[in-house]
Amino acid sequence: MLSHFWRFAAVVLILFALGVPRSIAFACTPPPGGLPFFSVTDHVNAAPIVLEGVVIATAGQYFPEIATIQIVQYIKGNGPSTIKVAGYGPSSVCLSSVVLGDHFVFYVSGDDVNGYQAFYLSQFDSIAPADSQTLAEAAAASGQQPIFLSPAEPILTQVAAVRGSDGTPAPTLDRSPILTEVYATSNAAVAAYATDPAGQSVILTQAAATLFTLSATPVPCASTHSIAEHTQAADVVAEGVVTQTDGGIVAVQVVQYFKKSNSSFSPNLQLNIIQSANCSLALSVGDHYIFYALGDPVLPVYALNQDNYVPIAPVDETTIAEITAASGQEPEAVQSLEGIILSLSATGTVTALPPQLATVTPTPTPFSSFNLTPTPFITPVPPPNPFLTVESLTLAGICGIVALLVGLGLGVAATLILRQRD
Repeated sequence: MLSHFWRFAAVVLILFALGVPRSIAFACTPPPGGLPFFSVTDHVNAAPIVLEGVVIATAGQYFPEIATIQIVQYIKGNGPSTIKVAGYGPSSVCLSSVVLGDHFVFYVSGDDVNGYQAFYLSQFDSIAPADSQTLAEAAAASGQQPIFLSPAEPILTQVAAVRGSDGTPAPTLDRSPILTEVYATSNAAVAAYATDPAGQSVILTQAAATLFTLSATPVPCASTHSIAEHTQAADVVAEGVVTQTDGGIVAVQVVQYFKKSNSSFSPNLQLNIIQSANCSLALSVGDHYIFYALGDPVLPVYALNQDNYVPIAPVDETTIAEITAASGQEPEAVQSLEGIILSLSATGTVTALPPQLATVTPTPTPFSSFNLTPTPFITPVPPPNPFLTVESLTLAGICGIVALLVGLGLGVAATLILRQRD
């Protein structure tokens, strides 16, 4: 009789083990429905320190894990002119990726005594582009006067001299004149209303409005590469519609893939594209383009906007024909354009496709000028997952114990029934 119990218990344990989802995964696949939306204001409110700076050095065994950042300005909080911040890495483990010369807004926690850590609200979101719109929104949300330490351009020039001519970081093109005006306005507000915070707030609000107005027209990205060269340089080429923008990440619902390298998985409905500050695109929800990116589409990918490449192209028959010829792959349809637009319309996000940005036909250049070194997505030893907490492990353990007890209880009940029958 007892053998029936152990046989049944063994079966229950095997079924339980097969049914338990794995709680630890180092491949950072976006959750169903895409990543949660956190605005710049959300990040500024949550992060203890918000700063604009330039990465002047990196350290790490397998990837840049610690970044030495020279501060341009403290938007929230205060500290030294140079700090070392840990917690960066490849997006394959949900972290923000940084390299020498990166010019970003950084969300940080910690202090000089305990060290500084990258601050995350979601996956790979501890940084944001250092463009005028992000800086204005961050300054408005911080509730403090920005503490300006150094212009960004001299720092970028020094880093470029260290790195050489290849991959020279480019400053945000519309930044200098706008920020000069904002700093002047801010200083005037502090001087005129030294003991009147309400008066300061009025002038600073006007300065922010001016900043938004001046940054409304983006500086276009210029390219000397042909459509074919873009296609050959990119790992992923897809037609899609922008459905969400948050800092440096753009969510794109894919209509069809023209090229999909480095992946054996089914085609994703959504691409999460990480932008850098090499050029200003000002993408909006509803924008319909062909997107060029680096990486595996199962993971977050990087916009192809370095070395004079532009990460978008117009959706027209000529462009599609050139891309198809250059990719050597048949287009792979994923979902209908009409369905995506209807979905956006149903949520009130957009009522119709906006007009496309004006584009200039690029002049072909020899393909030998292409020189990219994409960030690796797989590392030999992944760092601890920042989203795997003691609380989550404790809850998973409790659930496992409860499920095990239930299984054993069922086994005992089944044994008693079999014993009565015998």
